Amino acid sequence: MNISSQIKFVANKYAIMKLDSLYGMSKLAAKNFINKILSKHTKSIFHDENWEGVNNIFRALHDENINYAVNKSEYHHDDKGNPSSKIWKFLINFYDNREKEITLYGVITASGVGSVSDPLSSYDLVAYVS
Repeated sequence: MNISSQIKFVANKYAIMKLDSLYGMSKLAAKNFINKILSKHTKSIFHDENWEGVNNIFRALHDENINYAVNKSEYHHDDKGNPSSKIWKFLINFYDNREKEITLYGVITASGVGSVSDPLSSYDLVAYVS
């Protein structure tokens, strides 16, 4: 790679990083910033079939220019085989105040609070990053 290509590569890298709201934050500051966003979307019981509460969380992260990637989602079942909760796991990568790449790990849990026959007809959300 010649010097001109190297300069363009580095300039592009920094342009991309500056689009990320977390760029330059310490790990603790980034966790606090994200957890504050998450807490705004977990303060009620949700009654929908499309996981609107969870979608609102991911939309809020996107709107804040926080780059995330969902790497797993799965249902948990009760003893009778009925779904009782669903969990989404996601990663957030950013460069901290020392320009070191940091990965935060996030979890969103939707716990069923609906009827006995359909526990997930209503759900409560817990979400955090660590």
